[in-house]
Amino acid sequence: MPKEEVVDRFVKIIEGRGRNESTEFVRQWKSAGVPAPGGVIDPGEFRIWIDQGVRLGVLKPGGARAEDLFTNAYNPYANGT
Repeated sequence: MPKEEVVDRFVKIIEGRGRNESTEFVRQWKSAGVPAPGGVIDPGEFRIWIDQGVRLGVLKPGGARAEDLFTNAYNPYANGT
């Protein structure tokens, strides 16, 4: 399913709930998986959500670090092979 179709469907679901929820996050959606080869997670993938949480007042500035939210310690591909 194309990205635009997925985002449109998510927006329709969120708006249809009538809960005054923002659809700003869902409009940034790219895929349901980790985009890097081997599923290696990059801190930058979390940074966008942390920054948005700070802008929305949900998180305190400096209160969350991307590296505290995930680990690649158990991923055998994290060493670049």
